[in-house]
Amino acid sequence: GESLRTSLLHTEASLEVQYDAPVQVALERSLREVGRRGAFAFNKHNVVQAVSEAYQSLTDGRDALCNQEPAPPRGELFRRSSSIDFRNAIAESLREQAERGAATTNGASRPGSSPTFDRDDFVHAQLASCGISQQRVGQMTRGVLDKLRLRVVDAGSTNRSENDAKMFNQCFYLSLARSCIGGAGRPHQDLALLFKRSIEQAVLRKHPDWARTEQVGENVMAFVDFLQFPMAECSSVFADMAAVIVDSLTATAEIYKGVDFDAQTDRGSDQSGRLMLLWYIPKHYQALCRRQDSGRITLDDVIKAFEQEGIQYVTI
Repeated sequence: GESLRTSLLHTEASLEVQYDAPVQVALERSLREVGRRGAFAFNKHNVVQAVSEAYQSLTDGRDALCNQEPAPPRGELFRRSSSIDFRNAIAESLREQAERGAATTNGASRPGSSPTFDRDDFVHAQLASCGISQQRVGQMTRGVLDKLRLRVVDAGSTNRSENDAKMFNQCFYLSLARSCIGGAGRPHQDLALLFKRSIEQAVLRKHPDWARTEQVGENVMAFVDFLQFPMAECSSVFADMAAVIVDSLTATAEIYKGVDFDAQTDRGSDQSGRLMLLWYIPKHYQALCRRQDSGRITLDDVIKAFEQEGIQYVTI
């Protein structure tokens, strides 16, 4: 288990924000426990199991581990698990271990392969360890949709570039645009392309190396974490907007607010055209649009529905 322990604990070198002491302690404890149960296969299953157990130990006993502040809310833990930095750092570290021949057989990755950290596997393991059923998750998320009079609209996954080249894995941008325009069938592809370019440019200003490592590209699937970059820029089209992403797998949500969103709201600006609502299903984003019988929705309405239905959320 030493190679996997090293792989996980060395991921912090790839992150801008260092892990705090409780995370390191929990990771080490979890990996030792998994290692005691038998042969330690160097594969995705054990990565998911180890990280899941580490975060569960944070949830159950962060005070006991470090005598620090209470454990962060479950929504914050899921936000960390969905972080592109966290996911890619683990994947890159595992790839390096595999290329050096550290991986074993018995279901494990072989040298030269590219194991990845699968977020959906992680959250299923985390939910199971917390005793949360998928039925309960479904009840909570459907309750939010009913309270807000929202419907799920699939906005597609392909779009065209400025040169009319077909682009794949565009569901995130298409869903943002569809939610912004509404579900009445009006074309949303051009707006999605504008969103894609604006978001990617902001991401690359912060992380120029991500183009080289193919974390940003024409056919690379975007992740919600990307929104933090354009929303922090005053000149961005997203500066006065907010985006809410509801995760149907976990009954959790992330709220991204542009740097000028609150100021515009205080000036009396209507939020309905500045609030984008997304729905996440395994490896795909969809838009949330108002039903015909619904009125305008504000961010406060969304947060109130979350609290009524027990949806854990984090504002970024």
